Amino acid sequence: MEPLDAVLPVLPGAEELCLPAGTPPHRYVARGADLVLVVLAGDPCVGVGTASPRRRPAGSAVVCPRGVPWSVGGGEEPARVVAVGFPSGPERTLTALVGPPPLDGAALVAAAADGGLEVVLEPLPPPVDRPGRAGVRSGAGQRGRQGGDHHQQEEDHGHREDHPPAARAE
Repeated sequence: MEPLDAVLPVLPGAEELCLPAGTPPHRYVARGADLVLVVLAGDPCVGVGTASPRRRPAGSAVVCPRGVPWSVGGGEEPARVVAVGFPSGPERTLTALVGPPPLDGAALVAAAADGGLEVVLEPLPPPVDRPGRAGVRSGAGQRGRQGGDHHQQEEDHGHREDHPPAARAE
């Protein structure tokens, strides 16, 4: 088997994030990297694209594609999340942004920029307060009208938000 650095042009990086309970969610964009957030413990609030942030149970994995806004914040209890960046970089910055002590607006924007992340200052949609699968919502029959950009549809491995094309209501 070849070493990973011989096969990949750049290497991924991983960091464990510790989110205190009630950490306010902020929205970020990583233009130069994809990020995967894997919940190890707790119930952090995570959202991708235009979706409202929602609590994620342990075992959830959320894909945050490069260039698409995503948010992460603390839930009702402290959470541990592994952030995997490809290529490596934004996961290290994220540990400083979400950990205690909380950063104020100007410090948050400056720290994010230093690490290759942008802070999106638009207000977040209201959080969805239920953990687990959120695929069943009012208006779910109109999902086919959302458009074709698959990056705007949230992927949560083990808890998929979108449906295979054949199963979508058009």
